[in-house]
Amino acid sequence: MEFKYSLKNIDELVKKIKPFLKNKLIFFEGNLGSGKTTLIKKICEELGYENHVTSPTFPILNIYENKADKIYHADFYRLNNINEVNELGIYEIIDKGDWFFIEWPELLLNNIDNPYTKIEIKTLDKNTRKINLTNYEF
Repeated sequence: MEFKYSLKNIDELVKKIKPFLKNKLIFFEGNLGSGKTTLIKKICEELGYENHVTSPTFPILNIYENKADKIYHADFYRLNNINEVNELGIYEIIDKGDWFFIEWPELLLNNIDNPYTKIEIKTLDKNTRKINLTNYEF
């Protein structure tokens, strides 16, 4: 599925795509500055999370306590291999079934058999983005 949006209508986009998020494990791909973290912030708001969402580029993993469950948010940009992913306990988190948003998920793509949703973000111009949303079931 393909959607175009700008920062002005990102809230509308999130409401539109939420019914298509078939899996709580969601991979975000896109160039630096394409808006991965911004989109995740808006999805967290739509899920009822009311506190500040920050990029986990340096801590690698953030955990947000939501009303009924936890939301996990990881950024694998600085990881070099699957062993570093394993050290974080990522598979255990995935098995919990909570919302889990992963930026730069390339290290996991060939090392996972869990269903997931992938959102690819492309920058069309300074204000406009396009996403492709695909659900993967195994």
